[in-house]
Amino acid sequence: MKKIGLFILIGLFLFTLTSYANSGPVDYYGVYEIKINNEKITYKMFCQRGIKLRMEMDSPLGNSITIIRVDKKAVWNLMPDEKMYIDMPLNDEMVQSYQPSEDFVKDKKKIGEEKILGYNCNIYQYSEDKSKITMWLAQDTFIMIKSEINDGNETTIIEAKEIQLKKQPNSLFELPSDFKKFSFDMPGM
Repeated sequence: MKKIGLFILIGLFLFTLTSYANSGPVDYYGVYEIKINNEKITYKMFCQRGIKLRMEMDSPLGNSITIIRVDKKAVWNLMPDEKMYIDMPLNDEMVQSYQPSEDFVKDKKKIGEEKILGYNCNIYQYSEDKSKITMWLAQDTFIMIKSEINDGNETTIIEAKEIQLKKQPNSLFELPSDFKKFSFDMPGM
């Protein structure tokens, strides 16, 4: 049960961090590194036109996969070792945060430009809740290349280490047929 609870927390953490980023209206694959204090976590991101996202992460706890389906207003947190998944709804506000659009940057302050991984990026800064967010978005695709989130206590940095613009197969964004939906009232849990 502890392992399942930790997978839920990891999935929600990645989901929250990724919702800050507009995924861009293109298909791509990326490898990102999250730095929180002295800890580093690497995850893979697969994106299909900003409507379907998949994040894969290996950790000492095991593998975690989160699939975000804006078109179905759903988030699925998969636990491959257990062949289970958790189904969470995606509310309208969250759906809007994933919709690729130039509207995302309209109320953000542009503070500069920088080239990262061969992408010319615009750097934007804004506040959300108690956090100060700085984000590097590729000028031509709106893919988040880097972000820094400072909540007053710590700074979280998410940075792309590799980006490949390429079509992603639909199968990446579907639930595996042999996985069972996790329920908190399952026997033995």
